Amino acid sequence: MLLKGLGVVLASLAVWVAPAATADVMYTYTGPAFTTAVSPYTTSDFLTITLQLPDKFAGNLSNFTVCNGNCAITFSATDGVDTISNNNGQLLSLTEISTNAAGIPIQWFISSQNNSVSPLGIISKTSSAPNDVVVSSNPSSGCPLTVCASVNYTAGPQFWSVASVPEPSPLSLSVIGLALFAGVTRRRRA
Repeated sequence: MLLKGLGVVLASLAVWVAPAATADVMYTYTGPAFTTAVSPYTTSDFLTITLQLPDKFAGNLSNFTVCNGNCAITFSATDGVDTISNNNGQLLSLTEISTNAAGIPIQWFISSQNNSVSPLGIISKTSSAPNDVVVSSNPSSGCPLTVCASVNYTAGPQFWSVASVPEPSPLSLSVIGLALFAGVTRRRRA
């Protein structure tokens, strides 16, 4: 029993001193308020997109394509009226990515679409024509026009925030493992 316990302690210490796993990176885009809007949209609404990527963008990218066509990336896009995410839609493209030296996007094209009966697409495009657009391909979605809301603006890194996705530390995992081992050992003795 002592050898088994010593083995668990040594294994826990090996995990603790092992290098931490690389964390995913969460990019969040918050655009300016729409300047044109058709009900149910208002000029108080704006586009927010969250992307979870395995790595941070490299610095000074130019027209980089992450994916084009049914992207397998965790995402969420909301426009103040609807939310499209992996649960109810798909990320169609993440292309034309250009970044500054710190790896923050300064140009991008993001397109998503939901899978409901009334498809609604959210597009954030800032290459040749900087704008965020909410597009309805079915007028019964509540917006009677093809373009439901839009804003033109000068793109830049100020619209993006970047954060690492938190992961448990090796020390906390070791402590949890030792606590479980102690609980099992105590229960066997009782």
